[in-house]
Parts: sequence; C-alpha cells; structure tokens
Amino acid sequence: MIRSMGLGMPIVTAALALGLSGCVAGGSPSAEQVAAAPNSRVISAEERPTIEGQSSWSGNLAAAGMDLTSVARDERGWLILWQLIGEEPPADLPDDTMAVGVFLGARPTDGYSVGINEVVSSDNGMVVRYSENEPAVGADVADAVIAPYTVMLLPESADVVHFERLR
Repeated sequence: MIRSMGLGMPIVTAALALGLSGCVAGGSPSAEQVAAAPNSRVISAEERPTIEGQSSWSGNLAAAGMDLTSVARDERGWLILWQLIGEEPPADLPDDTMAVGVFLGARPTDGYSVGINEVVSSDNGMVVRYSENEPAVGADVADAVIAPYTVMLLPESADVVHFERLR
C-alpha cells in the first residue's frame, strides 16, 4: 500500500528518485578531486550522444516537484527519469549512453530555469556542474508554481557522478 506522508508526494515517487540518484560511497573522490585530477577534461557537445540530433531537454514543470539529481544508466532508469518529468521519453536510451538529470523542485513564479554548465570527466569520476537561473529583479513573471528540470545525454560511464551546484 502506498500512502502520502503529508508531504504532497507519494512515497513511490521518492523511492523512484532514490533509485536513480547516484550514491557516493565512503572513500570515493570528491567533486573537487575529480575536477582537479591531472587527466580531467570537459565533455564537449560534440562528444555527447544524441536522439534525433538532440542531447538535452529542459522544461519548467517536472512531475517530481522536488530538488533531485539523478543518473540513468540503463533503459529502466531512463524510463523512470522521464516519469519524474511527467512525459514519455523521446526514444529508447541509445546504446553506450547514460543520462543525468537535475530537478530544482517547486519555485514560486515563472522565470526560473536550470542548466548544466559543464561535465568534467577524469579517471576519478565525473562532475556535472549546473546552475539555477532566477528571474531578474522586477521582471514581469506569472504567479505560477513551476518545477524546472534539465536532462542531458552523456557517453556511458560506470564512474561515480557528482553534481555540483554553481552559485
């Protein structure tokens, strides 16, 4: 039996989210160590896999409605990721591909968005750097609760994925 815990979200959504989130085990290198490794490099747009020419998707109304970062390494994870968005996936997850997702959770007005600034890879792991874009002070925004998200395809990797929010 699935019940709501009074948080406005069924437990199943939280469980699905936890199933996608990358866990960092003790002893794993930190995001700073991964990015500072001598062999670290930024994964360029040209290296990213695509589905019909597209390697990322963004929107302002994710079904998950909570702050969440996720990694989908297989078809099941890809389907769950799109359930968190509340849409059908654009296609199957391509072979030798994984996806990362960043969900901002509820925001009080229109005008917020999230973007992945860069992805750094090294022998120590991967760092996904992202930032939240806020509406400009005094901007004309709609009074509507939104939940921005972004998803990006990346070359498949078994490495630990760290998410780093830029300020």
